[in-house]
Amino acid sequence: MRIIPKKIKVKNTVWKCYSMKDIIVALIVFAIIFVSITAGKWAIAVIMGLAAVVMFMPTQDGILYSILFENVRFIFAKKQYTKTASKEKERVESLFGLKDVKDNGLIDYNNGFHGRVIKIGQKNFGIEDVIQQNIDIEYLANALKLLDGTQSAEIVKIDRPVTLDKFSGDLFEKLNAVKDSLENESIQAIKRDRKCELVLL
Repeated sequence: MRIIPKKIKVKNTVWKCYSMKDIIVALIVFAIIFVSITAGKWAIAVIMGLAAVVMFMPTQDGILYSILFENVRFIFAKKQYTKTASKEKERVESLFGLKDVKDNGLIDYNNGFHGRVIKIGQKNFGIEDVIQQNIDIEYLANALKLLDGTQSAEIVKIDRPVTLDKFSGDLFEKLNAVKDSLENESIQAIKRDRKCELVLL
């Protein structure tokens, strides 16, 4: 079975979970600590050293100092946008770039471009064999090949619970078709005498 990861944007790291940006920030902090030591300001150097150790601790969401920095940015960021704001950067259009969304799925952008929303039914690779997986991938690849150099497509995956109603309905229709088909008496006798179990993995 092929597994499609949810997180496709992988962070480029230089050492363990630290990126090049984290290393540059650490070098700047260590340079300030070194200057404080050479200047004889030991209290500032010790406080900054302890703070640096805490700030560069890795967490589940990232490095601690980057999380705190993002929270501070969010506190001071503008959170209210209106359609009739005097400044252009405070209007709703500056966030989305959308001019209009029509009922038929057409999207008008502010820069003159147009788009369309195409809904694709749910697929679960977990209940498909390799052949069906290759067929689904080939269909998607052929659809993307239809785009020319001036077009682009964004794929949005929505997590929803898996419904096996259609799958089980088709399966039971096939079983009933086999059951009602013309067979010799020996096979029908085996079906009548034995119990069949259906297991979905």
